[in-house]
Amino acid sequence: MVARGGGSIINIASIGGINSFPEFSAYSVSKAALIQLTKSLALDYGNLGVRVNAICPGAINTPGNDAFAGNLDWYLQVIASVTPMGRTGTPMEIAWAAIYLASEESSYVTGTTLIVDGGRMARA
Repeated sequence: MVARGGGSIINIASIGGINSFPEFSAYSVSKAALIQLTKSLALDYGNLGVRVNAICPGAINTPGNDAFAGNLDWYLQVIASVTPMGRTGTPMEIAWAAIYLASEESSYVTGTTLIVDGGRMARA
């Protein structure tokens, strides 16, 4: 990227890297580290035209939720109850955030963490 004159790196972290959740210590620490790596790389490479940002999704409705949740209907109800928008997100909603961060429309955005969580962290 440096040789080409710049580019955009988009890390996928999690709201778990901002606020901890019970029994998720390793996950939370790894996502918090990724957020800090994003900031550090933005500082190190910004003057070389490389932008580095992170997306922090909340609960996203993917097939992995089936195995994680055990009882998917219960899980979706719990997420809805703690999310101001009252639902889980979709993979496409995360993709739109990534498209924005990869595009020229975000040419002055670097070192940021874009939270895409239906308002869940607004309660934190």
